[in-house]
Amino acid sequence: AAYNAGPARVKIWLPNDKLSAERWVDTIPFNETRQYVKNVLAFTTVYGHRLGTPSRRMTERMPAIGLRDAGAEVNTLP
Repeated sequence: AAYNAGPARVKIWLPNDKLSAERWVDTIPFNETRQYVKNVLAFTTVYGHRLGTPSRRMTERMPAIGLRDAGAEVNTLP
């Protein structure tokens, strides 16, 4: 998501409460970035299969998105 939309934007999208990665991806406000992330996750599975690596669940591949650090500074765009 940060590669497509920029790290500052992704920091803004981090949830205040723990959220599963699948649900978090669905909350990405930009259609292009949301679809980009879904494509990356889908093709990771396809390439893994072609390379003969064992399948992994989404929760193993991308754990729940944690809480925003209370003391962490969140960059905002002007």
